[in-house]
Amino acid sequence: MFVVWTVLALQWTDLGCDYPEAYLAVVRFGTPEGLEFLPACGG
Repeated sequence: MFVVWTVLALQWTDLGCDYPEAYLAVVRFGTPEGLEFLPACGG
């Protein structure tokens, strides 16, 4: 399960999230689609 979570988190890091934000974004939003990454990585 952790491997799947990491793969999803790496999609967020590609969009500019750092790793803690990326893992939280997976929990909150799932995969980055459309403009969801903006509030997820706005910090």
